[in-house]
Amino acid sequence: MNAKKGEVSNSKSYAKFFEHLKQDIQQSQLRAALSVTKELTKLYWRIGKALDEKVNEEGWGAKTISKLAKDLSVHFPDIAGFSVRNLQYMRKFALFYPDLNSATAVAQIPWGHNIALIEKVDNLEKRLWYA
Repeated sequence: MNAKKGEVSNSKSYAKFFEHLKQDIQQSQLRAALSVTKELTKLYWRIGKALDEKVNEEGWGAKTISKLAKDLSVHFPDIAGFSVRNLQYMRKFALFYPDLNSATAVAQIPWGHNIALIEKVDNLEKRLWYA
C-alpha cells in the first residue's frame, strides 16, 4: 500500500532507504576522520622535519623548543598538540620515517599509536608492518 502524499511511510522501502542513508553517513564520517588523521600526521612529520633541520643547522636546544611550543599554543589556542613533548615526538617521528612516503603510510593510524610504535619498535619495517 502506498502512503498518501504528505504522510510518513512505514513501508519496508522507507526502512531500507533509511538504513542506506545511515550507513552512508557513518562511512562518510569515518572517511572524514581518517582524512583528518592523515593530514594531521603529515603536518606533524613536516613540523618534525623542519624542527630537526633547525636543531642540526642552528643548534636549537630545549629552551628554543619550549619557546616554540608556547608561541604555537598561544597563536593556535584551539589546537592541542603543540606541547614541548609533542614537538619532540614530531622530530622523532620525522627521524624514524625519513621520507614523507613512509610517514604517509603510517598516517592511517592515530598519532598516539604512531608514538607507541616509535617508542616500542626499533625497526622501520616492523613499525610499518604493525601500522
